Amino acid sequence: MELGKSAITISFSSFFPATWFPGMKIPPDEMVSTEVLKDKITVWQKSGLPVRFAVTAPTISHGVGLYFKIVDFVYFERGGDIGTLQYSLILKEYTEVRARKVQVRDDIAIIPELAPVRVDNRVTSYTHTVVSGDNLTLIARRHLGDGARFPEIVALNPIIVNPNLIFPGWVLRLPPR
Repeated sequence: MELGKSAITISFSSFFPATWFPGMKIPPDEMVSTEVLKDKITVWQKSGLPVRFAVTAPTISHGVGLYFKIVDFVYFERGGDIGTLQYSLILKEYTEVRARKVQVRDDIAIIPELAPVRVDNRVTSYTHTVVSGDNLTLIARRHLGDGARFPEIVALNPIIVNPNLIFPGWVLRLPPR
C-alpha cells in the first residue's frame, strides 16, 4: 500500500445453499454443508490472519487476489430451504507493516527501497491424537481453552461425521488458540 492510500474495504452478501440447484457449478456430490462453510470462515476470522480474496471472471485472464482481514461475518437463516445460510462479509485490505533502517551520512538520509514481501498467512497446524476417553468438548477445552469451540474442530476435520463419535488413534487438526 502506498503512503497516504486508504485500505480497500469490500463488503458483499450472498448465501450458502443447503441443497443443490441447477444453477450451481459444482456437482451435487461435491457440495459441502453450510455449517462447515460457516465454521471455516469463523475460524479464519478468529485467527486474525489475513486471507487471500480472489476475484475471477471470464473477462479476467488470471484473476485478482489481495490479502484481507475479515472485519465482520454475519450469517442467518431466512426463508427458502431449511439450512440455507444467508451471510454478509466485510473485508479490509491487509498490508504488512515493516520498518526501514535509515542510514544518515553527511546530513543526507539514505533510505533503501523495500522489496515486496509476500504475506505469510499460513495457519500454524496444531494436532491432537485421540485417546480413549476423549470427546470433542474435552479436547476443545484442553487445547483451545473453551469446550464450546468444538465445532471449529469438526469444521477442520472431514473425518468427523458425527461429533459424538470419535475414535482413538485419529489425528485431529486444531484451530489456532
